[in-house]
Amino acid sequence: MVDSTLNVFLRFGTLLLLCHECWSDTTVQILNDNNFEHLTQASTGATTGDWFIVFSFTDRDPECAECKKADEAIEKAKEKLGHKLNFALVLPPRSSLTLRRFDVARWPFVTLLKQGKQYLYSEGKMDEESFIKFIEEGYKLAASQPVPPPVSKFDIFIEELMNDAKHIIQIRKSAAVFIFIAGILFGLLLLPVIRLLVECLVNTFLQEPDTDQGFEDEGLGKDEVDEDEEEEEKKDR
Repeated sequence: MVDSTLNVFLRFGTLLLLCHECWSDTTVQILNDNNFEHLTQASTGATTGDWFIVFSFTDRDPECAECKKADEAIEKAKEKLGHKLNFALVLPPRSSLTLRRFDVARWPFVTLLKQGKQYLYSEGKMDEESFIKFIEEGYKLAASQPVPPPVSKFDIFIEELMNDAKHIIQIRKSAAVFIFIAGILFGLLLLPVIRLLVECLVNTFLQEPDTDQGFEDEGLGKDEVDEDEEEEEKKDR
């Protein structure tokens, strides 16, 4: 009786384990500019948990051997540690702002986002064992920094504008001098126009009211009032 009951429990436990493996999401998430901050909440409290992220270039360069190793390693690491933290890939086609945000300059680029901080993976080895060691203990010895805030298209526009200005000043000094002089001349030409507009506005607001307005409001012209006064004086005489 005891053996049969034990067998039932063992079978039931095995069935639950198999169902968990079937129903659990074993795929690594794909992040891009549209969903990165929404899913990770990296700069707004990290309430969705820790994230181990690989910035991979396999979509653009299928021959990138290290990228392929990193893609395979993160899949295997998720199978073992997926219940502890989130795993994700960031691919370049729709992630230009995210790449700029994390200053990605090499491929693959691996990082751990944990409790508002970014830990940079610099082990060099792109394999399952190295990833797991880094996630569990290795990150404590890695360089860290606060998670950078999201980057907008306007931020990139201003940054590129400033970089172009620096490039012009450093490389094309003659062009920079020409632009500077042209700006001064344009300002001098525009100054009289601005002054004229200001004077017109000032005169409009400071214009004195018409002294004849009182007579017009009563429906009488100034000449009619003068005639009435002369007739009254003649009658008095």
